[in-house]
Amino acid sequence: MMILLPLVAFAFAWSMGAHYTGACMGMPYATGSIRLRPALALMAAMTFVGALLFSHRVLVHVGHGIVGGGLGAGAATAVIGVAFLLTT
Repeated sequence: MMILLPLVAFAFAWSMGAHYTGACMGMPYATGSIRLRPALALMAAMTFVGALLFSHRVLVHVGHGIVGGGLGAGAATAVIGVAFLLTT
């Protein structure tokens, strides 16, 4: 289960990145306001900066505020897997 957890987490992160990139840059790209490569470069840079600067508080809140006790690898994989299925 420990091997599956990072794979499911990576798939979930990839899915969220693809979803929100489309939501943020879909309309500007469709109207011709921005070309494809600059849109992808901008979203990649902003996603990296956001993860670098703001993800720690989210991790602390989820890890200690919501989950509380220790969540085993199997339960964590199930939680992330369900979140992945609900957001894909």
